[in-house]
Amino acid sequence: MLPTSFGILLEGGSVLSRKMFVDTRILNDIPPFDVFRVGGVEPSIGINDVRRMKRAVSLKHIRPYKVVIEEAQQLTIPAQNALLKILEEPPENVQFVLTVPHRGRLLPTIQSRLNSYHIDESLSE
Repeated sequence: MLPTSFGILLEGGSVLSRKMFVDTRILNDIPPFDVFRVGGVEPSIGINDVRRMKRAVSLKHIRPYKVVIEEAQQLTIPAQNALLKILEEPPENVQFVLTVPHRGRLLPTIQSRLNSYHIDESLSE
């Protein structure tokens, strides 16, 4: 059984395969109001995006609440540092999912707080 709060780092595959994996294997059957999504289309994800996410996760969540940061390599360094503070003491029932082409694109301290999972292109279809 997974803890009530945890984080996953999905790496590898293409942008499309990472998105499909999240949509079909992680978010299937999750009501949209229980998900906070950021990234994927922006050229960068800034500290204001992380602050907005922090406000969303600071509410008490009875059911698991998922935060998906697509293409997390787009997080600026200040945004990564702000995210790190949240990952160090995650709110109860909040699950973080970050996608990246390669884990080395994130701060080592963020990598160390997430369970890493490599996406095989053949598994995402």
